[in-house]
Amino acid sequence: MSFVSLIINIGAVRYINMHIKYRDRNEIIAQILESANGNRVRLTKIMYEVYLSHGLTKEYVRLLIEKGLMEYLDGDRTFKTTDRGMNFLRINNKVQGLNPLTTKSQRNDSRSHDSIILTE
Repeated sequence: MSFVSLIINIGAVRYINMHIKYRDRNEIIAQILESANGNRVRLTKIMYEVYLSHGLTKEYVRLLIEKGLMEYLDGDRTFKTTDRGMNFLRINNKVQGLNPLTTKSQRNDSRSHDSIILTE
């Protein structure tokens, strides 16, 4: 999903309307791994695709390499998602597909409004 909703070019000036939402650490990690998914990509490409600063991108990539989710190919100066990283992406995608859970107080509030609750 792209965060850029509108790009207007007027002469040499580019205006970008961005809808940035809070991303948790797992979401950022998944986006980085997806960026390098099966490809050999440079740090700059990851930065631009994931919308992170150079410093933050380096920190996350360093963490992913330490955890074995990503590897650095020294001769090419590129990064690639490992099999372990691909496994993380599969699990993350399954978790993202789950419906949000409701709390007891949310269920009680719903019942007081004569709502029907479907639970799994």
